[in-house]
Parts: sequence; C-alpha cells; structure tokens
Amino acid sequence: MSERDAPPRRRLFKRVLAGIAIAVFGGFVLFVGIAGYDLSRVKAELEAAQDSLTSRDMASANDHLDTAQGKAKDALFWTESSPWQALASIPWVGRPFEAIGDSAVVIRDVATQVVPPVAKAAQSVLGGNSGALNLDITRLTPMLPSLNKAAESAAKIDARAQEIRTDSPLWLVNNAVRQLQDKTDELNTTMKLAQMGAQIAPSMLGGEGPRDYMLAFQTPAEARGTGGLLGGWAVLHAEGGHLTQTASGSNENLTSPGHMIRPEPGPADLGKDWNANWGNWNKMGFWRDSNFSPHFPYAGELWAGVYQTTFGKKVDGVIATDPIALGYILDATGPVTLSSGETITGKDVATLTMNTAYFKYPTRAPGPQGARKAYLQEIQKAVVDRLTSSLNKGAMLKAVGRAIEEGRIQVWSANDKEQKVLETSPIAHALPQTAAPFSSVVLNSGSGSKLDFYLSREISYTGQSCTGDRRQTEVRFKLTNTAPKLPTYPDYLQIQPLLNPNGTPIFNVKGAPGTNRVTVMLYETPGSKAVSATKDGVPVFMTPFNELGHPVQATVVVLGPGKSTEFVFKLDEPSAAGKPVLQVQPLTDTPKVEFDVPECKPR
Repeated sequence: MSERDAPPRRRLFKRVLAGIAIAVFGGFVLFVGIAGYDLSRVKAELEAAQDSLTSRDMASANDHLDTAQGKAKDALFWTESSPWQALASIPWVGRPFEAIGDSAVVIRDVATQVVPPVAKAAQSVLGGNSGALNLDITRLTPMLPSLNKAAESAAKIDARAQEIRTDSPLWLVNNAVRQLQDKTDELNTTMKLAQMGAQIAPSMLGGEGPRDYMLAFQTPAEARGTGGLLGGWAVLHAEGGHLTQTASGSNENLTSPGHMIRPEPGPADLGKDWNANWGNWNKMGFWRDSNFSPHFPYAGELWAGVYQTTFGKKVDGVIATDPIALGYILDATGPVTLSSGETITGKDVATLTMNTAYFKYPTRAPGPQGARKAYLQEIQKAVVDRLTSSLNKGAMLKAVGRAIEEGRIQVWSANDKEQKVLETSPIAHALPQTAAPFSSVVLNSGSGSKLDFYLSREISYTGQSCTGDRRQTEVRFKLTNTAPKLPTYPDYLQIQPLLNPNGTPIFNVKGAPGTNRVTVMLYETPGSKAVSATKDGVPVFMTPFNELGHPVQATVVVLGPGKSTEFVFKLDEPSAAGKPVLQVQPLTDTPKVEFDVPECKPR
C-alpha cells in the first residue's frame, strides 16, 4: 500500500515521526557542530601549549592555554544549554549529546585544573630558551603541593572520563570518547610521574649532595626480562640538577677471568623467589644471566654490585635504557658525528647498533669483536654527551617521557625511601605487589645471539565482567620471526648451544640460518589459575613457578625464519579490585596490543 493510500491517521503519525527525526538530526548537527568545533579548538590549543613549553616559549604557551580555557567554556555554554539537555534526555537517541556533554566537562577540567599548575612548574624548572640540561631543582619542592593537587584532579577526571558511555548510536562519537578516555588515562599516569619527580628528583639529581649512577645500555636484540642483554655502560654524575658523563665502557670491562664479576659466594640474597627461579643461573655472578626476571629492582641491585666489585666504587643507583630510547633522544637533540665522520641520527641508531653493526663486524674473533664494541661504545658515549649538553631541555624531556612510557628507561635507587617512591610508577619497571589484574608476556633469548631483533609480537588480554568472585580471562600471544632467509648470518646472529651454568651443553638447536630459540613466560594476576594453554591450537606443557606473588607459566619456542606461532592461555582469575595492568616488555618491535579487562570495584 502506498503512502497516498494509507489512512490519514497513519500518514499523520509518519509525518510527525519524520518531523521529530528531522528536528533531532537538525539539532544534533547544529549543536554538535558548534560544540565540537570549540572542543576541537581546545585540543588544538592544548597541543600548541605543549609544543610551546617544549621549545620553552613560555609567553606563547600561556597564550595558548588562555585560549584553550576560553574555548572550553564556550563548549560548555552549548552542552549545558536547555536545548542540549533536552536532546540528551531522549532515550537512546540522546546518548551522543550526553556523551559529548560529559566530555566537555572533562576537557574543561583538564584545561583549568591540571594543565595550569603543570605549565607553571615547567616554566619554573626549565627556565628560558637557552642553556644545557641543567634543571633548577630548588624550585621543584615548592611546587609539590600544587602538583599533588593537580595529580589528584587528574585521577578524578580520568575516573569520570572512564564512566562516559560509549554505546551511543553514533560510532563517531563513541570513537571520540574512547580517544578521550585513552588521553585522560595517559594524563593520569603522567601526573603521577610528575608528582613522583617533584618528590624525589631534587635529591636524586644531586640537590642534597652529588650522586653517581650507572647507566646501563640494554640490547633487546638479545631479549632479557627487563628488555635486553646488558651491553655498554656509563657513569652519570648528578650535582645541583646538572648531569655529566664521567666514564663509559663495554660489558667486557665488567668481567674478570672466567666472566666472574663477583667472588664466591656470589650476589647478595634477593629473596626466596629470586633464589628459586634465577639463583642457579646467577650464583657465580655472570652478568649475562642477571636480568632474566622482568623485575628491574633485581637487575638494578645486581648491576650496582657488579660495578662496585669491578671498580671498587659504589653507585647511588642504576638507570637502564636501550637503543630505541637513544633514537628518541637524537630526534630531540639532532644527530651526532663519530670520529670517523659517520653521522648517526635518531632514525638509524637502533637498527645500526642492534643489527647492522653485526654485519659490519661479522665474526666473534677478538679483533673484529673489539672493533665492534669500540664502535658501539663511541655511539653510546656520543649520544649521552649530547643528552647532558642539550640546549633544548623541553624536547629532551619529551623524548625521555616517551621512553619512560614505553618502559625503555628504568630506574633503581640504592636509597630505600627513593626506591619505594619509584616503585609507585612505571619507571621502576617492577612487578606490582597488588592483587589487581595483571598480565605480562616476557621473552628471554635462548639462542645466545642477536636474532631477537627480528621478533614481532601481537598481545591480547581480555576478561569477563566482575559479576562473581572469580572470572575467566584470556591471553593471546602471537610471535613471528621476521628474519630474512639468507644463506648465512654473521656469528652473532647464529643460534648458539644452550649451556648449563657450569658451561656444559644442554642441547643444540638445528635449523636454517635465522632460526631462533626463545623462552616465553606469562606472568599472571595473583591468585589466578591456569585453565588451559595451547600452541597453534594444540595443548602445550608449561612449566609453572611463582615470582613476587604472580603465578608464571613458561615454555620454549623454536622458530624458523618467516615462521609464526600463537599461544592461547585461558585463566581463572579473582575478580580483584584495582586497575588492570598489561605490562609490555620493551623489545625491538612495537607490538599490536588488545587490552579489554573490566575494572572491578571493591566488594
């Protein structure tokens, strides 16, 4: 039956519905267009303020911040208006209006409660537009009350942002809300770091007397729990907020005959879990086996002992980094030039030091090996010198912040009070001592080579809702060996026999050039139980153990070049309160990550 043949009441009803739909759509376009423009301007102005702070253009930063606050108020004028509120009250149809209105409040609060005290602290500590990396740490302590308040606001704002609905009928709005939630989560983490920095940076940067730190360069091309094998090292001297490099060397400098870095009876006791899991491998103090665990405080204490045993001097802490973080630093400071005239940029330093150098110096013979280590050491020293003399403090701190966020800078302090504060933030890279949901897939090289440069990861951690005392979760982990199929590889990119601590071989691994061997470990939520584990759809045996309250499952994988394997772990976890954490090991790749575990409220 056509519209013309329909009864008058039905035609009237359809026209009324159509009119309502047109009015709602028209109102949506009008109000969302205006409010959306203002909110997008807030975002743009906050980003511009950040860029101005990075370049230490304080006047411009203040101008952008003032504009952002004004645009945030303009957006609220629309979202708090009666027409907007009326549209937001319509069931289901009004959800986009509700979500945008809630988002506007969140953005307003960020612009007015969090950013201003941070900008003021940055202006005070960074100073003007010139001068090397010399932070005015005397101004940090007075800033602590305002930063504490800003950090509390950031936490509350993030909690509100996470409550904004993402089930409106408009995907565009839902996606924008999710992006906002990601940003407020990042802001919350950043503010915790800023709060921590204001609390302990004055003493750690030599404000209460000079400090010396061992700077440890990890190479993720040979994976270890904290990131990579200990390669080169340097000593950073901190005094009055100014950093200088006073010494540097390769890992060979840390060994004595037989690779002994500690006399018997070996390293200090780091607890029953460390002794049970790693003590057998490290009982002779071999630095190569010192950081199998992802818990960086273990490695920090061990490496500080290594340095003291080797040189007879104590350090006040250990800072670990890797070639990818050095790349971020060079992106901020500009390239360095070696004595040979070779230019090293932020774009190429990671590949050069973790892969190309082993093709350039292809054998393990003492001569080429010494030349390679000298080459890598010169690069590391040049980058650190550039770090400590950089004129662009803002860009440098931004690069360092990115490295911290990715776990590529890790810090351990020999001062117990400072270490407790550090362990409240990701910079400590410590296994959390809480009951909150946790997952981390950790790789350790089993090849004795630099083949882990070619590993690529996909990680997924998902879980059910918090309806009962326990819930089902799932971890998926796909590992791909992207090594090219070559007729042969340099010595350091060939799989080596796995040895016992006493040096006797356990077994050899055969395979085409580029074949890799890796230990895969899954760290779980305290109190979780393994339901099943499969590898490529087939049940796989996992060796269980525990570390600092976390159940762990481990197995070994051998992967040929171009091959992939996928694990699926099904777990039964407590519905524990606390923010879920997926800790991603800092390796050479940027893994594809899926993370969807609902946060449970306290019962």
